[in-house]
Amino acid sequence: MKTKRKKLKILLVEDDGYMSDIIKNYAESEGYRIDAALSFDDAVKIFGDKKGKYDVLIVDFRLGNAEGKNGMDVHEQAMKKNPNIKTIMISAFGNYPVKKEAFKRGIYKFLDKPFFLEELTFAINN
Repeated sequence: MKTKRKKLKILLVEDDGYMSDIIKNYAESEGYRIDAALSFDDAVKIFGDKKGKYDVLIVDFRLGNAEGKNGMDVHEQAMKKNPNIKTIMISAFGNYPVKKEAFKRGIYKFLDKPFFLEELTFAINN
């Protein structure tokens, strides 16, 4: 199974460095290839890079350093680079209107923080 995981290219956008490290370290231990961005601007820069095509985007809904942008805006930028990207949104603020809007915009899965890391693996693989 790990050989299949290594083929996936994942971008994690999480403004909390501690949470980003936990998710990134877990994903790497599971055999995924994962890059991390700590801000909306960093994510956009990565998408602009010719190597910035990702299969999966894991993005926090609230990005404290995004000047009015949120995870849905990151998703829209990712869709410009890869319309088939699978976006998994994570948030401690996942109320019904936020989730409804996320799914309306094509977000594949919404995980409420805190979540089990195994839930993330399940979402990536399915």
